[in-house]
This record gives sequence, structure tokens and C-alpha cells, in this order.
Amino acid sequence: MSWRGVRYEEDPYGEPKGIHGTWHPAKARSGGGFLGASLGSTGEFPRISQQGGGLAQGKSHSLYSFPAQKEQYEMPLPSENKRKVKGASNVPKLPSLKTSPPTSLQSLTGTKRHSRSKDNIWDSPRGSDYGREGEKEKEKVSKPSDDPEMDLLQYIKTGDDVVEFYARNGKESEVKFFYCNRADTGIFFRPYDLEVVCREDAANEYFTLSASGVVHIKPGLRSDFTPLGEWMREKSIFNVLTRMKFFKYYLVYKTYRNWRSTVRQKLFSQVRNRLTRRLFLAKPTFCPSLMELYSNVYELSKVQLMSIIPNHQPYNLEEFSEVQITQRGHKAVPALEAVVERMQAVLEKICREVTKQARLYQESIRDESELEDKTGVNLYQGRPAEKKQSMVKIKEEKIRRAKTYRRVVEEAKMLGDFIRLADYMLVEGVVAKGIGTVEELLDLVEAPRRLTDTKLQKGVFLTTIAFNDQNMTFAPNEGDVLNVLNSNVIEGMIATMQQVPRLLLMRSFTHYFDGRMNGLNPVHIIRSTPRFITLRAAIDQVIIKDFEDAREYAQVFEPHRDIYDFGKMWNPTEYSAQKMDIRKYRQDMSKQRDWRTELDKMKTQNVLGTLHVDSKSLKLTLLPVTQRTLDTIKNLLMTSAREETLSALANFTHRVKLLMERPDQLDGFVSFQKMFTDLSSKKKAAFKEATLVDELYDLLNIYFGADAKLPTADQVKIDDLHEAVASYTQGISDADDFIKDRKQSNAATLEKNIATMNDELLAVLGTLHGGSFMEPDSDPFEVVTELEKIQTDVATMRQRSEQYQEYQKLFNMPMDDFGNLALVEKECANRYGVWKLLFDFETNSHAWTTNPVQSLTIANVLAEVDNAATSAYKMGKADKENRVVYRLKDTVDEFKQILPLIEELANQALSDRHWKVIFQLLGAAYDPEVPFSIKDLIDLNVMAQMEPIQQISTTASKEYSLEKAIDKMYSDWDGVEFRCVAYKDTGTFILGGTDDIQLLLDDQIVKIQSMRASPFIKPFAERASVWEDTLKTLEDMLDNWSTCQSTWQYLEPIFGSEDIMKQMPEEGQKFLAVDQIYRDMMTKANKNPGALIIARDKEALELLQDANVMLDEIQKGLAAYLEVKRISFPRFFFLSNDEMLEILSETKDPTKVQPHLKKCFEGINSLRFEPNTDINAMLSVEGEVVPFKTKVEPSKTGGAVEKWLVMVEAAMVEAIQDVVQKSFKAFAMTNREDWVIEWPGQVVLVVSAIYWTDDVATALKGEATAPGLVKAVYDKNCDQMLDIIELVRGELTSMTRLTLSALVTMDVHARDVLKMLDATKVTDVNDFSWTSQLRMYFEEETVPVRMMNASIIYGYEYLG
Repeated sequence: MSWRGVRYEEDPYGEPKGIHGTWHPAKARSGGGFLGASLGSTGEFPRISQQGGGLAQGKSHSLYSFPAQKEQYEMPLPSENKRKVKGASNVPKLPSLKTSPPTSLQSLTGTKRHSRSKDNIWDSPRGSDYGREGEKEKEKVSKPSDDPEMDLLQYIKTGDDVVEFYARNGKESEVKFFYCNRADTGIFFRPYDLEVVCREDAANEYFTLSASGVVHIKPGLRSDFTPLGEWMREKSIFNVLTRMKFFKYYLVYKTYRNWRSTVRQKLFSQVRNRLTRRLFLAKPTFCPSLMELYSNVYELSKVQLMSIIPNHQPYNLEEFSEVQITQRGHKAVPALEAVVERMQAVLEKICREVTKQARLYQESIRDESELEDKTGVNLYQGRPAEKKQSMVKIKEEKIRRAKTYRRVVEEAKMLGDFIRLADYMLVEGVVAKGIGTVEELLDLVEAPRRLTDTKLQKGVFLTTIAFNDQNMTFAPNEGDVLNVLNSNVIEGMIATMQQVPRLLLMRSFTHYFDGRMNGLNPVHIIRSTPRFITLRAAIDQVIIKDFEDAREYAQVFEPHRDIYDFGKMWNPTEYSAQKMDIRKYRQDMSKQRDWRTELDKMKTQNVLGTLHVDSKSLKLTLLPVTQRTLDTIKNLLMTSAREETLSALANFTHRVKLLMERPDQLDGFVSFQKMFTDLSSKKKAAFKEATLVDELYDLLNIYFGADAKLPTADQVKIDDLHEAVASYTQGISDADDFIKDRKQSNAATLEKNIATMNDELLAVLGTLHGGSFMEPDSDPFEVVTELEKIQTDVATMRQRSEQYQEYQKLFNMPMDDFGNLALVEKECANRYGVWKLLFDFETNSHAWTTNPVQSLTIANVLAEVDNAATSAYKMGKADKENRVVYRLKDTVDEFKQILPLIEELANQALSDRHWKVIFQLLGAAYDPEVPFSIKDLIDLNVMAQMEPIQQISTTASKEYSLEKAIDKMYSDWDGVEFRCVAYKDTGTFILGGTDDIQLLLDDQIVKIQSMRASPFIKPFAERASVWEDTLKTLEDMLDNWSTCQSTWQYLEPIFGSEDIMKQMPEEGQKFLAVDQIYRDMMTKANKNPGALIIARDKEALELLQDANVMLDEIQKGLAAYLEVKRISFPRFFFLSNDEMLEILSETKDPTKVQPHLKKCFEGINSLRFEPNTDINAMLSVEGEVVPFKTKVEPSKTGGAVEKWLVMVEAAMVEAIQDVVQKSFKAFAMTNREDWVIEWPGQVVLVVSAIYWTDDVATALKGEATAPGLVKAVYDKNCDQMLDIIELVRGELTSMTRLTLSALVTMDVHARDVLKMLDATKVTDVNDFSWTSQLRMYFEEETVPVRMMNASIIYGYEYLG
């Protein structure tokens, strides 16, 4: 006979799946056994089928089945293996382990089984897995003890073991029952878990288990018996139920719900009690006053801060502004003050009452310790006991008294909070009213656009349209309206809010607070409220939009701009001064009439939102332009017509008068004929003048009609003109007849006059060829005078000849050439030229030798002599027989003999010292006051001393040139001044451009040095020396000045910082001294900027030299100071001295470092500062934000920039390291496409490289045993790269796109490396192809970077 073991199964998710080999409950009392049935996954208990013998009958029965070993064991229970045991009867004898098949006990000890299955339905906290004690337990089992009971208890420890025991041995077992206690299951409720104990160890409540069932013994209660099958069924159902989530966590959930409800009730009670203690509405003392305050605050909402009259006509902007000012000043402010006064009265009343009550109670309490007395008797002396009251009443009274005392004291302490609450209520009401006023203003400006009926639209503001030079203008314009709405209405409202008296600051309440109370600022609240900002922006937008529409509407008036431009440029005077014709008049008047018609059709008004656009004034402005122009043209046309009439009448009268003349002489007849010819040619033009007059008057009549009525005088003139035209026509005819009659006789007279003039010319020619004109010894003056008279007569004959030729042409006669006249003119000119030149040269030469030498100009003398010699040569060549020319040549040659002497003596360079030497050579005394001439010197035999005189003149010329050069140097500096320019806001000046001064100075220094080396400098050597010293002084001054100024400009802003002065006190004192020197110098130079004045101030030069020495010392100290700062923070080496000083001079403001961060840190563009200047994050150029793990607090470094920058550097490393660690962990739990977007770009690249390195290294380690791992990593890398590329094609921020672009580049490189490793069949992580790559790892919370055998730790420098 064999039996089947019990096995409990679970599915992979821990849910119960089935029970096999269940004990039959119905046969428990009659020795029933296990049945060959199973409890399926449905949880339904199986139908019971009984097997005989108390054991389940069936095939292949065994105690346990082990899937790992795939074996089944049977354990027979022979009756001969029984013996008596203490405490039990008929205990079976354990079979030998060496000879017998493994029994159930052997199975339980683990001889043939590793451990008891965890799926057994009878598992308990203590369990029945006898193999869990290890090898020591096995040794104990393999060596049975001498005590059978202890041996049995050693293996049967739980109720499940007892059931298994009776299932194996049945009712015939010598052990009839076992004692059991409840197993210790901790907080879990498991009533069916029992543990076997000895009788002595049974608890007050215990169980006995037998083959029939289970007896539950409880002290004082009737024992319960449960059949063994029912017990096992209940336990099975219990185990199934407790694996369901609801029952499994029922106690936990219930406990949590109880705890939660209790905690919430407790918190609610605490909040309610706190509110009761602190809420003024909950206190009867304050509640009435608070409600009254609410009522007063409500009154604030009724105060009108802005005057708005419904259906009002459009406001003039000034009128609207005045109305609002009046509304606020005369109505709103008094109303607000009245509300505040009422609130003040309420507060003063409640303060008096509460204070009075508290004082009364405090006076009634002798000692606060008596408030702690809650006994039923009066313990304090001096207070009569009330014998009639019971002890309970006394106790209740004491408690009530103490409670009331504490209440009034607490209420007295709350007065300050109550006043603050009232002030907050007031501020809240003021803020609400202010924002409400802005809402009303917005509603006012938006209301016109909400009206659908255009007839009802009136607009809010009246604006007038007008022209200006470029476009249309509005008065008031957009800026004016916005200024009134913002500055007057809104800002005025805010100013009114600011004037509201504050309850918190009133003197009557100050003693309720410690120190000064500022409270809330309603203006700040209003200005910072988003609603206010939105409303204000909306108002501005409405006005701006309306003016945009108005400007668009104004374009309809642009066609009228021509009228405006015409009126602006129209100048009646200039127009009248123009030369006008009838066509011009007609065009101008036609244009003005068309413009007048257009203006009559112009629209005069329109409503555009808030604006009532008035164009009537524009029309009224343009209409006078056309009217004024037409009036001017009319007057001008009438004047022109009158003038033309008078002019034409005068012309015709004059012509008639000329035509009436009848001359008898030749000249008069010729003039009359010319006049007639001219008038005949202009006859058409003359008649046109008369026609023009008629056209002008016709034009007046057409355009002006009755308005252009002619005066009587003008009409008379017109009639006279018509008569004159008729007379002119008749005169032309009569004159023509006269000319024809007299022409022949006048021609004969002309021929006679021409013959007479030819005879006169022949006589003059004969005179010129004889007499004094040909004799060389004649007096030149007399001959020249006679020749000039003959020239005058010849000129008169020339005029008469031209007149005669004109007459011949007029009479149609042959023209005479007058050849004799040309011969006479030529001969006269030749004679005059020779004699005039001779006369002029003799006159000049006499003056040159007799006038004082100092008055001679040698250049003029030489020019005159050369001219005379050249002219004489030409004349002699032209007329070789003219003896007068020979006389001229002899005279010039004679003068040339003394010309070298004149050249030397007429030298302007000769001074008194030179003349003194010359006169000594001549043996005569020199008197500067007595003039002398060349003739006087010749008389002193000067020609004999010609050679020494030439030397003296040459020396004088060279000395003279040097002297003039020095004079020019002096004059070059006249007006040369240093330009002093105000320097920023320092209160002093700096030199402007000195390039011109420096150029002039350098040039003159070279010149004066070369001049001093000349041998001719001796007469003014001292003067040259003084000038050279002045120039060198100025050069030194300019060099030191420029050096001092440039260094001062560099250091002034540095030592202008208090921080620098504190850190460098010694250099600061030196700079103050230099600063004073420089400022004094510049002040003096600004008052007297002349260059020569400054050049002669050697004391200033010495001061500048001393200042430069101190500046050198300051710069050395400054360099040493900066070196110390750079050593403290080495990244300062990336900054120039100027940039460092800019930082160090602003240590009080850490944000001044922002512009220089990019040079100190590769990726940090700026830092994010909190209001208290703490730094909590760093930002890249692209705007990427990386928060710091630890805040940097510059305020704690005492202004030491280098210290908190070192802290920033450490925070940067810490932040990047922290983000790398978090990102590394997040990579494994997040989709890569999402992960790359969530983390900073630098971190994405680093962590991606770490995981890539790990994947490749893992693949290489397994490539030898499992080929294809590297290829798999390659495929994975390609897929990831394609995913990123697809992500790049989508909508991304620019910063994310930069990150992904870099990641794609790195993925491409990684793909190429994997392709190479796969192609070269690399299977070892130590292979050169792999170790030569840059690899990143994550070890011990940091990132080592390796290549070959080199390894460094990742620097965590933020790269952006």
C-alpha cells in the first residue's frame, strides 16, 4: 500500500494554481485518508471519493515528486517497525537509512530532497523544511538519538507535520495526539499555523491534534472540536483567501484608514482651534468692529476716482484732464479721507474698550499665580469667602475667571494684529478700487467699438487732423492721449492712492507695535498686479489701434496735400516778381478753382473707436489758401493788365512820335531810316502788345466777372491805346514815303565826306616820316606827347570810317576799305613804342640812382632792365635804320654797368651793422638817420670796393634768411593752444589731440639745431639758444604730460572704487597725490591753454616728472596685487589687467562678474543670481541651465571675488558630477529618445559614451564564445543613431538640436569603430584596436577616461 504526497502549486505570478492529494474531511473520524483529487485554479473544492484503509488508493503513489530529479519514492509502513515511546503510543520505528528506501522523514531531512517545496500548502513561518539547517542537520538525522520522543519531536514541529504523520500512519499509530500552541506569525493573522510542543510547554490556550481532528482548548470556555478534514479544508480556503490582495492587505489598509481618519480629524481640530484663537470673526469682542470695518471698506468701492459722464460729447483732451484732476482733488480725496477717518474711529473705539477691559482685569488680579488655583476654596487672604457658595461653584468661578483673564489679555495683545488687519483691508480696498478704476477707463475707451449702430458712436476724445511736412498729424496725438491716460488718469489715481492715510502709521496706534511699521504699499501692489499691467497695456493698445486706424483714415486727405504745400510755399511777393504771361495766369486760376471744388466735397468728421476725428479745421485751413491765391492773382492780373495797357500805350505813342520826324542832315536821315527799319521789323510784336492787353481783360471777365469791374481811368487808357494803334499804322506808311524821296541825295553827301577823310590821312602819314619823330636827339617827353595827340586823332578817324561803312551798307553802296587809315595807325604805333620805352627807361634809371638805396627793390629793377633790353633788341631787328632804337640800346647798356653794384647794395638783408662796415671801407662816416643813394656811393668810389661789398652782401643774405626762419618759428606758435576736453564726470580735463603740436615741435627742434650749427647764426645765437631750450622744455613737458595722462586715465576708475582703495591703501594715497597734481595742471592749462605759456613753466614739468615716478610705483604695486589674486584663483590668468580691475572694483555687486565669466569658464556664459545675490545655477551661451547642488553665497566671502569664484568652480564640478550620476541611473530606466532631451548636452554625450563603452566591452568579452555580439552592438548603435536622426527632423528647441547634432556625430564615430572591430574580428578587450579608442567608464560614482594604458578622471568642467 502506498500514498500520494501533498503538493501546492502556484503560477509564475504567485497566484494559487492547484492542490493535489487533499485530506478527506468526511472520513476524518473513521480513519479517513487523503483522496486522489485536486483543487483546481478555480478554487472550488473537489468532489470527494473515498479510498479504503484510511489512505488514498491509486497508481504510482509516492510521498513527494521532485521535478528536478524526476523520481518518485514509496515509503511502506510495516507494522513490525513499531516500538513504545514516552509521551506517545505505537510510534513507528524509523527504518535504517542504509538499507531502506527513503521514508517521509528521510525526505523531510533532505536526504533525497534539497528542500521542502515553497509551494506546499502547509507552509508556515517556521515551515517544515528540514533540509534548511544544512549539512549539520543532515548529520543529526543520519545518527538517531537514544530518546525516541525527542527524535520524533525533532522532525514533527508544526501542525502540518502532525497531519502528514497521521496521513502516513493512520489511527493505528501508537501516538494518538500531539500538543500544539499557536505559531508566532508576527503582525500577520494566521490562526491555522501551529507548532508542536511538549505537554509542559502548552500555553493556556492550546490545541491537540489527533487522527480524528483538532481540539481547541481555551481557559474558561468550552473546548471546540474540528474534524481534521474540515480543519484542512478551512486552512486551504484561508490560505487561498489570504493570497488575494484584498484579504492579504486588509489589516494594513484598515489600520491605515483608521490612522488617516484619526490624523485628519486631529489636524482639522488643530486648525479649527487655531482659527478660533486667531480669527477675529470668531471673537465676539472684535466681530462687530470688524463688520463695521468691512462696511467702511465697501464704501471705498463707491468712491469715484474718475469722472465719466454717459453719452457725453467727445472730450477735448485738456478738458478731460482738468475734469479728472478736479474729480480726484475735490471729490475722491475727501471721500477717501472720510472713509479712513471712520475706520480710524472704529479702531480707536475697539482699542479703548479692549485696553480698558484688560486693565481692569489686570488690576483685579493681585498675582497671576492665583489664576492657577482651581481648588474649591479661596486660598488668598484679603478676599472674603462666600460661605453660601459650594466648592464646586467656587472652582467653576475660578476657572471662568482665569479663562476670561487670559482671553482679555490675549485680545489686548491682538490689537496690533487687528490694526494691521484693518490696514490690510484698507489697502485691499484701495488696490481693488484702483484696479477697478483702470477697468472703468478700459471700458470707457472700448465702449465706442462695441456699438453696432454707427450713428450712436461719438468717440471719447476729440482730435484734429492737420498736415505737416511729411505726413498727417493729430492734435492731440497718440502720445498726448497716452500721456494723459497714463500720467494724469492712471498715475494720478495711483498718486491719490498713495495719499490715502495709513491706519498702521497713525500716531494713535504706534504704541501697539514695536518699532516702525511700514505695512503694505498699495502703489507697489497695484503696479505689480498682473491684472493692472494687463489693463494698462490693453488701454495703450486700444489707443494705439485707434490712432493706427485714424492714420489709415487720414490717407483720404492726402490728395489735398498739394493745396497745403502750395499754401506753405506761396509767396505773393515772389509770385508777383515772376514774369507772367496769359497762359500762366490761365493755368494758375484753373488749378485754384479745381482745388476749391475739391475742398467743398471734403468730409469734415469721422468716429474711429475712441477718437472723434475732426477734419473741419483742416478744411477751414485749406480754403483760405485758394481764396487768398485767387485774390492775389486777380489783383496781380488787373495790375498787369493796367501796366501792359500803359506800357503798350506809351510804346505806341513813342513810335508814332518817331515816325513823325523829318531830318535834313545825313546822320539824322540815316538814324531815321534805321528807326523805320527797326519799327517795321517789330510791327507784329507791337500789335501783339495791344492784343495781350485785350486778352488780359477778357481773362478777368471770364474768371471773376462782376468782381473784376474796371475803373474808369483804366477804360480810358484802353481807348487811348486803340487810337494810338491806328496812328501807328498810318505813321508807318508816311515814313516809308519820306525815305524813298530823300535817299538819293544823302548818298551823294556820304561819298563826298569819305574823300575828304582820305586826304587827311595822307597828311598825317607824311608828318610821321619826318621832323622830330625821326631825330634821335629829340626830347623823348615832347615826342611822346605829340604822338599821343596824333593817336587820338587817328582813333577819331577810325570811328568815322566805321560809321561811313555802315551808311554805305544802308544805302546799298560799295564799301570803302580805308587802307590809308591802317597805314597811319601802324606807323604811329611803331613811333610811339620806341619813344615811350626810351622815355620810361631814362625816367626809371634816374630814379634808381638818385632815390635812397633802402627804397630799391632789386627784383623790380632787374625785371625793368631785362624788359627794356629785350624790347630794344626786337625793335632794332624790325627797323634797322631807326636811329632812335640805337639810342635806346646805348642807354640800357650804359645802365647795366652799375647794375651789379645795385644788386649788392639794394639787398634787403643789409642792416645797420653791414652799412657801417661798407662806409668804413669807403672812408666815410655812416649815419642811419641820413639817407643815401647809389649816385652818392658812386661818388665815394664804391666801384673800387666791389669785391668786399659782395662778401658783405652775401653774409647779410644768409644771416637774414636765418633771422627770418627764427621769426617764422615764433610766428608759427601764435594761436597754438592745447585743447582741453572735459573727461567724463570726473570734474577735470584731458588733453585733446596733440598730433599737430607734436609734429610742429619735432620739425622746429630739428630746424633750430641745424640753424645753431650754421656759421652765420652769431648775431642772434642767444635768441636761437633760448628758443631751443623752450622747445626742448615743451617736448619734455608733452612727453611727461602724455605719459601721466594715459596712466591717470587708466588708474582713475580703478582707484575711484572704494574697494580698491581699501585693499591697496598705500598705492591709493600715492594716486590721490598724483590726482591732485594732474587736476591742478589741467585746471591751469584750461585757463591758459597757450603752448608757449605752458612750455615756459618748468615747475609744472618737475611736478609731472614726480607724478610719473609715483605712477610707476603704483603700477608695480597694482601688478603685484593682481598677481596675488591670480594665484588665489588661477582662472584669472585668462583675464587682462583691465578686466580684473573692473571685477575687483565692484566687489559689492557680484553680478558685475557676469561679462567676464566666458573667459574664465569654458561653458559658463552667466550665473543665475537670487535676489539676495546667492548663486543657484549656471547658464550656457545657448541658454542651457544647470542648477548647482550647493548654492554659492558671495555675501559670506566678505567681497573677496576670488573666493566665491573658487566656490563657483567647485559648485560647477559638483553639479556636473551630480547630473552625470543621476543621468547615468536614468539612462537604464528611460527611453533613449526621451532621455537625450531631458538632460544637459554635455551630460548626454558623456553618459552615452559610458554606456557605449560598457556595451562594446561586454560584447568583446563574450565574442569568443558567442560570435556575433559585436555585430549586435553595431546594429543597436545604428538603430539608436537612426532614432536620434528621426528625432532631429522633428520640432525641437535650438538648444536640443545642438545637443542631438553633437550626439549624432559621436554615434557615427561609434558606429565606425564597431564596424572596424567587427571587420577585424576583435575578441579581446585588451586588443590594440579597442584600447586605442577613447573609452569612458562609470566606477565608484565617478567617470574615468581611458586610452591605451593611460587613465584620468573626467574633469567635470562645464562645456555648455
